Amino acid sequence: MRHPSPSPLPGSVWKPLLLLYLSAFCWASIEAAKVISPSVQGVPIGSGNGTWRTKVHKPGYCAMMSSCGKRSDGDSLNCPANKPALAPEPDLAAALQATCPTLWQSQGGEEGSYCCSADQVADIGSSTQRVVPFVIGCPACYHNFVHLWCVLACSPDQATFTDVVAVQPTAQPANVTAVAEVNYWVDPAFGEAFYNSCKDVKFGAANVPAMAFIGGGATNYQQWFDFLGLVKDKRFPPIGSPFQQNFLPANTTPADMSPLADTKPSPSLAPCGSGALRCSCADCPDGTGCLPPPDDGGKGKADHTCHVGAITCWDFFLIWMWIACQTALAIWFSPPGTVAFMARTVWHWMRRAMRLQVDEAPSMSEEAQAPLLAQTKSDAASFSSWRAPGPAAPAKPHKPTWLERRLRKAFFVLGRFCAIYPLRVIGVATVLLGLSCIGLVWLRIETDPQALWVRPGSRAAQERASYEASFGPFYRIEQLLISTKPQSGDELSQHLSKEHQPPILTPKNIELLFDIHEAIDNLTGVCTIRKVT
Repeated sequence: MRHPSPSPLPGSVWKPLLLLYLSAFCWASIEAAKVISPSVQGVPIGSGNGTWRTKVHKPGYCAMMSSCGKRSDGDSLNCPANKPALAPEPDLAAALQATCPTLWQSQGGEEGSYCCSADQVADIGSSTQRVVPFVIGCPACYHNFVHLWCVLACSPDQATFTDVVAVQPTAQPANVTAVAEVNYWVDPAFGEAFYNSCKDVKFGAANVPAMAFIGGGATNYQQWFDFLGLVKDKRFPPIGSPFQQNFLPANTTPADMSPLADTKPSPSLAPCGSGALRCSCADCPDGTGCLPPPDDGGKGKADHTCHVGAITCWDFFLIWMWIACQTALAIWFSPPGTVAFMARTVWHWMRRAMRLQVDEAPSMSEEAQAPLLAQTKSDAASFSSWRAPGPAAPAKPHKPTWLERRLRKAFFVLGRFCAIYPLRVIGVATVLLGLSCIGLVWLRIETDPQALWVRPGSRAAQERASYEASFGPFYRIEQLLISTKPQSGDELSQHLSKEHQPPILTPKNIELLFDIHEAIDNLTGVCTIRKVT
């Protein structure tokens, strides 16, 4: 027996059932995607530039963790992850000890927890290397610069001062949720200490402030933070942060959060003027021992020290003690008769000086001289009558000293030998002179001023060799300044207003700079020793 086939459902019945089935299927797919998706909690896949809020702001919690993927230009992007910090794995522990030693030590090393991965720490180490040429003279500035990014990325209390406010899909791999914008709150004392350690650092190659390169010419810590956090898409050329990082004032910190500050017993930011990472006085004028003495208006403190002229009494006493000791030694070891000869010589000079003073005395008139002449004649008559008659005593002959006799004899023997054997004397003198000049065979004229003034193997020479091995040879810096001026036929005039000058970074100008660089590299010079370029 054949049963009749059922009649089809009317459209008013099956269409609502189909819509209900499709809605249930879509809801089940979305819930399953939340479970198996590599994205983080609460954010749908592909929600580019979607809003996000870090809900838990307790110590020990993270706002970001690890890297989700990369931008189209290859820069890594952080993952929004509001979950507890994790203990470090071996690769992360090694990376933190190498790049973030201060953070590693302050958090207890392997006993602590962190909000970053080894890849993130490696990115911090490679990215911060770009500032080394600008702050190489100030170790404290470089340490603080690296430490800032270590704290922002790895601090276990990251959620207490960080709030992820926007996310974006990654390009590699596609459509994985990553951070697009984040807010930080930093304590003013932390910001001031960070900025003060770098504000006076000079870029030695150009003798300009390093802040012009690493801080955009910032004059305070807030301007520097704004420069560092600006996303690279808003810059020209596009360099900088891969996502927007906002450093907000501490007085706007939400009630359940606290700004980033040095809360440990010892500060994590190194001062530039003291400690093991102390900078030079040129890079840190406010450092210990770098400040000039205060101006007292020329008054100075009252000096009650005894002085003899320009030297102190103690120095004067020491000088005369040295003279007395040298005189005593000279008298003790001098040959017999030398002291008597020196005494007679000094007495002779004194009498001669007295006689010259008498001769140079002013002349007297004849009336004044008459009584003196009469008295002199009477004294001479009295002396003649007192002196015994007889012939005058002969003059006493000169008796040479011991040293004078020795010198006379030595020079007499030498002169007689030279007169008797002239050829032998000339020959022996020529041979001795030739032997003395043998060293001229190894004579080398030093033309390198650095080798002339710096001893090979000295500390300065070793430091120079180490510097050149790390950064290449150091050459004299020459600057070439290029400027532009508006022209009627300028190809960029249509993009510029009348108030602005044409930009310097144009393809035409860059090609010109490369041509100049190539022309300089091709210059050659001929030296007497070798060919140089």
